[in-house]
Amino acid sequence: MCSVLRKVFEVDSSGSITERKLLKKEETSAITAFESSVQFKGERYAVDMPWKPNIPKLPNNYEMAVSWLAQVVEHWTAVQEVAGSNLGRTNTQGL
Repeated sequence: MCSVLRKVFEVDSSGSITERKLLKKEETSAITAFESSVQFKGERYAVDMPWKPNIPKLPNNYEMAVSWLAQVVEHWTAVQEVAGSNLGRTNTQGL
């Protein structure tokens, strides 16, 4: 197991991990993009996010999300009212 992990994280003598023979084309391009975007900013390193190219834009579902949130809030408000009224009855019955 240790030797497998060592091979995964092994860097070749040139210092580049893009030359591994078993990498797919997509993996090689991701590593190349990573290596070319590494920057030292002040006290930290910064790296670009590894987004895939040509990804279709997702539709905006803000209104649907707000609608679902309103339904959840309405449901839990009703649950709390029922729980609160039941709790009040239980306390007064015990006296």
